[in-house]
Amino acid sequence: MMFGTRARVPAALALTALAALCAAGCSGGDGTDKDGSGDGATAKCANPDLSLKLGEGQGGAGTHVRRIEIVNGGAPCTLEGRAEVYPYTGDGQRVAGVGAAEIPEGFGGIGGVPPATTLPKGGSAVFYLMSSGGGGECAKASGLAFNAPGTGDGVAPVQVAWDWTPCGTIAVSAIFPPSSNF
Repeated sequence: MMFGTRARVPAALALTALAALCAAGCSGGDGTDKDGSGDGATAKCANPDLSLKLGEGQGGAGTHVRRIEIVNGGAPCTLEGRAEVYPYTGDGQRVAGVGAAEIPEGFGGIGGVPPATTLPKGGSAVFYLMSSGGGGECAKASGLAFNAPGTGDGVAPVQVAWDWTPCGTIAVSAIFPPSSNF
């Protein structure tokens, strides 16, 4: 009888330790977390929980760079990579004739691909938009539309009103922590 009692005590301790670990970060019993990966990461940020704020801009020699802040209104989430960004018209349609490219690595410290940025509820990240005054067809835009990296088709973009005239191709940086300066 003594042997049977001893075998149960370590098992009970192991279950207690496992329960304590799970209280610190486990999810359901299938080994996955909020994002379904099982790696302890937060879910990807989704458009409905995000908003945009236009920041400062600077320019010279026909090129203008504007800082744009992404604010998370939902649960903690992660942004990684480059967002889909495009100008839109007064009726909410994509401005025709304006393409998008990546800001080249090394350009003012805003090119390249930084690591993922995790946003707490109310937290923010930034990206930069570079446009020029020539080099293509110019059209009047009423705002800027944004789709978080990994957003699938059929999801409404996040929009911010902004009267501007993009020409040719706009360039978009990767997403950076809010402390990023340009």
